[in-house]
Amino acid sequence: MAPGVHCRASVRYLPILCVLSLAAGCGPSAGGDGVGSGGDDASEEGGGSTSGGGSSVEAGGGASVDGPESVEASAPRDAGDAGHPHDAAAEAAPACGKHITVVFSVGTGAGSLASHASACWSVVDADGAADKQWRKCSTSNYVVGNPSAPNWAFDDSNPNAPLSQDQSFIQQCAAGSTGEGFEYLAYRGSWRLMFPETHLKAFFAECYTGDDAVDDLWSQPGVYSGNSQLANHTVYPMINIGPTTPPSNVATVVENGALAMCKTVKDGGMLGVYVGTWNQPMPSNDPRILALAKAVDTCTK
Repeated sequence: MAPGVHCRASVRYLPILCVLSLAAGCGPSAGGDGVGSGGDDASEEGGGSTSGGGSSVEAGGGASVDGPESVEASAPRDAGDAGHPHDAAAEAAPACGKHITVVFSVGTGAGSLASHASACWSVVDADGAADKQWRKCSTSNYVVGNPSAPNWAFDDSNPNAPLSQDQSFIQQCAAGSTGEGFEYLAYRGSWRLMFPETHLKAFFAECYTGDDAVDDLWSQPGVYSGNSQLANHTVYPMINIGPTTPPSNVATVVENGALAMCKTVKDGGMLGVYVGTWNQPMPSNDPRILALAKAVDTCTK
């Protein structure tokens, strides 16, 4: 399943399906839900662009013209100050430098991270296997799970996969949706961005080469950061916090990588999260969860 340039928010709906295969980008998803094999595809396919709809994002900024709405956790009520509830809430609420949404492409770890969320950031579990409000559209089987759900997540586009097959499947995935749509991108020497007709909100660039890597593509110049082609679209970075062969200091690697990515996301934007070890539990006190929570806390204050 899932493994960026920073981009953000909503992509304008376009009347036709277009595909862009970009010569530079971010990481491939080798894990979870069936990512295709690696390869190169630097040519444009289909000619579509969000810029044609008036939506653009600055390179490395993680922001789009119609930035995604951030979901803020409610400030806890102060039962001890019933006479001035608003003042008490204002005093209790932390100062936020920005607000972001952390989007999990798999259900593992989403609830655990949410238990650490603050007023500055929230968590969305976009895995249809865990949340039935999301359609699960995996290229491992080309089946649309929860087809009547309002939201959808396409996992994932791959320049090595047959173009017509991917185009047809993403149209099936998005057809009739009324909520938000996410498209995860695997890097295979280039990117492939597809533009279905319905409710595409953002792309997520998988900044890792496989399930065993955390963010190895993030540091490669021109892959995610500084990619002028991706900068014209709403593309956010995605990190793998559960590598199948973790380094001894995996928590430190996760914290540093997540913090670096989060810093590039503008107010109202999103940070993608994948878990290569999606079939193993990840409780709220897991060092990787704590490291991710610390990074996002630091980034949003």
